Amino acid sequence: MDRDEQIAFIVTELEQLDNKNRTRLEDACKVHCGHTGSLSETNLHEWRDEHLNILYSIMQGVRMTREYVPDMAGAYANVDSMQSRVSFGQVFGKRDPD
Repeated sequence: MDRDEQIAFIVTELEQLDNKNRTRLEDACKVHCGHTGSLSETNLHEWRDEHLNILYSIMQGVRMTREYVPDMAGAYANVDSMQSRVSFGQVFGKRDPD
């Protein structure tokens, strides 16, 4: 994917964020990449490739999280009984303390 396609993807995903999450992302970009200002298409064209690739990867993760969140409550709604005991195996050959 070339730079312009990455930027178009990022801008599209940024439009999906609420103000709180967009502000968090902008703050993280300031701290970790040194970029100030808004995450606008114009500003993104000025970013170094390595920083743009990082933001692109982050936005891919945001999309995956938004689109593929499992329905945990629905998955377990029809389970009659849930296991309530957790075990981590058995101890074999217990040694006596010296």
